[in-house]
Amino acid sequence: MNSDQASEDYLAGDLEGKLFTYIEAIQTGTKPVACCGILKKQASSAIELILRENLHFLVLPWTEDRVIIYLFQDMYLGEIVLTLDALNGVLDKQFTTWAWGKLYGYGDSDIADYLKKMGLLTLSPLGT
Repeated sequence: MNSDQASEDYLAGDLEGKLFTYIEAIQTGTKPVACCGILKKQASSAIELILRENLHFLVLPWTEDRVIIYLFQDMYLGEIVLTLDALNGVLDKQFTTWAWGKLYGYGDSDIADYLKKMGLLTLSPLGT
């Protein structure tokens, strides 16, 4: 096996492993939505795997040679992903960060901690 083939095999195995992790999280209800940045040339393989698992997907552009693939079980979640993607940079960052966090299955305290860490919370706690 030449080094190019070994590299391609590694990329294929890496993609499959990532996707199966996300697929399991969605199918068990741990995450409503998952996303993965992948090479454009990997998109058809990813879609084939996602469809085999009876999940829905969206593929959105990211960079010149990469795309973001979103996986989800319920179609309405795809609509929410498209809406949030369109609102990035339009609405305040706190709201879109919170909404993406909820879509990815994070709890309120995890999202609040992240917002604090990123300096996105502007209100002081009551009574201080």
